[in-house]
Amino acid sequence: MSPYTYTRGRQFQAQGCVIKAFTKQVIELLSAIQGCLCRWGRSHKAHLARRTMQRLTQPSNRLQVRGFLTIYSAPSALRHHIDWAIQSVLGNWINLTWSQQNLVPGTFRTQLEFRDRAGASAEIASALASWHYLNFEVIESGEPLGEIFRFTPELGMHRVAIDQSGAALLSENQLTQNLAKSFDEDSLRESIAKSLGTPWENQLERFRSADTLATAHLRAI
Repeated sequence: MSPYTYTRGRQFQAQGCVIKAFTKQVIELLSAIQGCLCRWGRSHKAHLARRTMQRLTQPSNRLQVRGFLTIYSAPSALRHHIDWAIQSVLGNWINLTWSQQNLVPGTFRTQLEFRDRAGASAEIASALASWHYLNFEVIESGEPLGEIFRFTPELGMHRVAIDQSGAALLSENQLTQNLAKSFDEDSLRESIAKSLGTPWENQLERFRSADTLATAHLRAI
């Protein structure tokens, strides 16, 4: 073997050792990065799971508004569906207590006070309105203004802003529309009453009166 061939062979061996060492370091570095990513992924998934479970099982800690739901009458067959619909908005901690509505045989009533983010009442009202046979109202008390949603099978949905005392408030745009649609004093009164929700109030008042009489009867006993 010539000295030249021997020298070249030693150079190739040396280069091969360097390449193997470099390759080993790269593999170790990639393995470390992969391990970090896996740990971060597991930690991130666990964090998301905890946040989801907290949202489903208990009210949010960031309480912004107070809401009050009253379902005056609902068919018995819809009770479980209503439970699930409200839980999908407020969380699985919600547990409704139903009682018979004697004013409409075969129906039930329930009430719920809750605290949640602004807009939760609108989501509840929208979900409940998909069942046509309900009579209900949802009140959201916010600052400075709140909202009230009322629904009856005959009239459908009504929504209006309310102040801290619960009085309905009409905007300038609503009043302008009422004036534009009215041709005399009677039609103007009727239009404003509809904007305020008076027809819905009259429909639901009979349920409130029945509930008041039932409560008075129980107290007398």
